[in-house]
Amino acid sequence: MVLSSKLWAKVVVIGFLILLVLGFTVPGFINPTSPTGQEPVPQRMCRTDAECYLLCDGKPTNVLCSQNLCQQNSCEEYSPYPWKESGMEITLRILVEDKTIQITNLTEERNTYVSVEEGDQVRLFSDNLVLRHVLEKMDVKLTPECLLIEGNQWCVDATHDLNMSVNGNQSFAWGDYAPQDGDSIVITYGS
Repeated sequence: MVLSSKLWAKVVVIGFLILLVLGFTVPGFINPTSPTGQEPVPQRMCRTDAECYLLCDGKPTNVLCSQNLCQQNSCEEYSPYPWKESGMEITLRILVEDKTIQITNLTEERNTYVSVEEGDQVRLFSDNLVLRHVLEKMDVKLTPECLLIEGNQWCVDATHDLNMSVNGNQSFAWGDYAPQDGDSIVITYGS
């Protein structure tokens, strides 16, 4: 018995659908997303570091809050920003049109990773923080084009520049710069 062309087309379509279903289900059996059988811990929302701490082995553990998410969600999870009791100290100055922005007024007391000590002295309590993390704790955003502080925005235009210097040398790392103990960082916007 010879299959008619219509019947042959139906067999091919059904075979294709079976292969399609297998293609989407078999990889899930071969490489499951949770190899240990444990459900992933959901990301916790936060506004300050104090909202992220964990109780590990009966001791409170500091956890960084960055971009409104806790960067560690369980004691078993790796911490990309281990907290250090003795932090490093940097100097951070922000100048807009030759006026110094008082960074002490910008910080939230409930942040445990960044502390403004006095004037422009800032203490960082993890070696893995970059400038973006430090500025985020002060509600400051820095890009090569704009400086945003508490809703106010200053952007580069024909008459204004935005510059960043580290220890007196111009830097183009912006928010990705990893501060070192004793650094003096100056961000300036002006003509």
